[in-house]
Amino acid sequence: MKNATQDVRVEKRYATTPADEYHERKRWQKKIRALETSGEHPNKRIKDTTEELKIEKDNVIPSNINDQTRKSIDEWEVKSKSFVETRAYIKVLEEIVSNSCVAVTGPSGAGKSAIVQAVSLSLSKENGYKIIKLLCPMDLRNYYSPGKKTVFILEDFCGKFTAREDQINDWCSMQDVVNQVVEDESCKILFSCRLQVYKDPKFDLLPKFQLCECNIISSELCLTEDEKKQIFNSHLSSEKITDNILFRKIDNFPFLCQYRSIGKNNLDIDKYFVKSHIKFIEMN
Repeated sequence: MKNATQDVRVEKRYATTPADEYHERKRWQKKIRALETSGEHPNKRIKDTTEELKIEKDNVIPSNINDQTRKSIDEWEVKSKSFVETRAYIKVLEEIVSNSCVAVTGPSGAGKSAIVQAVSLSLSKENGYKIIKLLCPMDLRNYYSPGKKTVFILEDFCGKFTAREDQINDWCSMQDVVNQVVEDESCKILFSCRLQVYKDPKFDLLPKFQLCECNIISSELCLTEDEKKQIFNSHLSSEKITDNILFRKIDNFPFLCQYRSIGKNNLDIDKYFVKSHIKFIEMN
């Protein structure tokens, strides 16, 4: 059996002096510095790995798609410099704050896309939403990240001229994901849709996309005379708007202003708006 004397000898053999502790600290400090210099410090490796995993988890969108979206957003930023905040824009902005899915409807050339783009930029800048453009229903399944502040953008939803049955069916098959997104308080769906498409009976198969509609040519949201003047001046500051243009009902007024601003027509200003409006209706 061990006696007390043996225990004391063992304790002395393993006892450390202040000098021993000092040298031990120095030895570990030197080793840590060497690991840090070589990039092999365990804590650093753990931190780097954690950050890499977080980035990988957050980046559910392929880099090329992110690049395309960034390019689109840059183009929207340029367009926003001449954008006029109409009552339709204000209404859509109000509705998207309190609703998870908002449809911006109207005829071609009425400014639906411009409003959708401007509202999405506002949500991004003011509320920290990530903008994701969707090209097909599968994009929603692939890019939806629960709990992440995201605004999903769709333009010319389910058809440009008539309701595309194939596209509606594709979205019907994705209803489970649509329901998840709509119920997620962090996410929004904002889309433009032509009136004839939105009012098509086949569209009733997509009830989640009918939760809130902003018809921008309705009596409550159509352009006021003052708004028409502002839009005209933002694109055609060197020309003068006439009463014939101002008081005439021209649903595609924003498009005609933009189109003339890039030198696409040299007609007299009155003739341009009247003839182009009629021709545009016939084509669309």
